[in-house]
Amino acid sequence: MMYYRRKILLALIQQFGGSLSQTDLQKLLFLFCQRQSIPAYHFIPYKFGCFSYQSYQDISTLTKYNIVNESNRKCEIIDKNNYINQLTLKDRISLIQFYNEFKEKRGNELIKYVYLKYPYYAINSEIKD
Repeated sequence: MMYYRRKILLALIQQFGGSLSQTDLQKLLFLFCQRQSIPAYHFIPYKFGCFSYQSYQDISTLTKYNIVNESNRKCEIIDKNNYINQLTLKDRISLIQFYNEFKEKRGNELIKYVYLKYPYYAINSEIKD
């Protein structure tokens, strides 16, 4: 039995093509969680903006169980399960809407968006300038 929050994490990666850089994953997961009435993950201000220790630990666990592969600062799903279909209807609809809004944003553009919209999470950032 997998925690629902991990299904959220995996579905997000799947929706965005099956692989995301660690930085993009943290930013996209943060933005998605901001839309949830009860966020799957909680974030703190950290060296590169918003960061979730819980998601970081979940990625480590998912790597251990050969569900994801973490290399070259990327997180890639390597199993064949469809995690999007394992979400509630509300979260699936929200994920599709979220993807349509953010499918083109990556890297510095995504970081800038998060820092401007949620400046609190940039207070400890080493890259905010």
